[in-house]
Amino acid sequence: METDASALLKEGERIDDLEFKGLRLIQDRRHFCFGTDSVLLADSVRAKPSERIIDIGSGTGFLATMIHAETGASTVGIELQTELYDMSVRSRALNGLDGVEFYNMDLRDAPERFGDGSFDAAVCNPPYFSGGVSNSAATFTQSRHECTCDISDVARCCKRLVRYGGRLYTVYPTKGLFRLADALTGNGFKILRCRLVSSFENKPPYIALVEAKRGDGFSDTEWSCMTLYKPDGTYTDEARRIYGR
Repeated sequence: METDASALLKEGERIDDLEFKGLRLIQDRRHFCFGTDSVLLADSVRAKPSERIIDIGSGTGFLATMIHAETGASTVGIELQTELYDMSVRSRALNGLDGVEFYNMDLRDAPERFGDGSFDAAVCNPPYFSGGVSNSAATFTQSRHECTCDISDVARCCKRLVRYGGRLYTVYPTKGLFRLADALTGNGFKILRCRLVSSFENKPPYIALVEAKRGDGFSDTEWSCMTLYKPDGTYTDEARRIYGR
């Protein structure tokens, strides 16, 4: 049963309509809010209702909420920053969701908390900026910059949390793909699919959506591309489908 929004909001916060199954999310512009990369990542996840998925660095809860709503899989979000975790818990109450849980914890503690191989898949929109950046909002900086963890930390954590044969879904800047591949393969994941995303057709791809599988063996990576905007600035057909517009 949904909870009244006015009882859940704190000063400076807002409620965003996710435009999917009536879902809403509490956010605060003083902290990190989900963006295009999270929307595309959520759409890329393949899961069954019987599966269990963990969202590493779940922020305000967008990925865990959307993946559960789209696939029926039960989701668990872990978030180090208390302010973001608090918003995700209240959003869960706002939406009346039973198949989503959130925990305020460091990803390095997750294997001991949940157990090795306890998830069918993991999803992570990791911090991937480094060096020389200071933001007035410390929580924003931690969400986007490698202050507390990097992709290698994520891969090591997922190596234990994800069962053999399970998957890891992530998004990463194209300029860092070799670094991402090194972290994944070094922790027992092989990249199954890599989708390169461009803003416009004549622009180089700037991010990649990656699906990797935990386990031995070799298989060719399936490559594909997508473009977000037409020359006139409107969404392409695929982007419109993803955004539901």
